[in-house]
Amino acid sequence: MKLTEQLSNILAGAVITDNRLRITQQLDRATYAQVNKVLEALGGKWNRAQKAHLFDGDPNEAVAAAIASGEAVEWTREFQFFETPAPLADRMVEEGLRSTSVLEP
Repeated sequence: MKLTEQLSNILAGAVITDNRLRITQQLDRATYAQVNKVLEALGGKWNRAQKAHLFDGDPNEAVAAAIASGEAVEWTREFQFFETPAPLADRMVEEGLRSTSVLEP
């Protein structure tokens, strides 16, 4: 999805702390919807309690790449990429080590 100059500026002005991205400026409904769509494409999910978009990891690299390229790539849609959460992957490895046979998911 292409980023307008306005969306790039909004992302550039966002405050990122750990895995939280907070928009610092007041946005109208339509602009917020566009920003939310971009942040969801980058892997963020809105968390009302924290008043921020939460990411599985540090969003700095993804946001910087989107601003630099002028485009936000939604990996799950583009490449059908669905990452296995680390706790589940660890559990699968543990179960596999205890078993004599392992089935591929």
